[in-house]
Amino acid sequence: MSDNYWQETDYLMKTEANRQALVNSIASVNRGEGKVLTPDE
Repeated sequence: MSDNYWQETDYLMKTEANRQALVNSIASVNRGEGKVLTPDE
């Protein structure tokens, strides 16, 4: 695993808009609304 994952997470969490989008996405998946994509998609 890359040592950069903390830097990537920090970058994604820098703005309120990104934080809220991530929270909303996680909540959506937890409600069963997610979709598994194939490599072709």
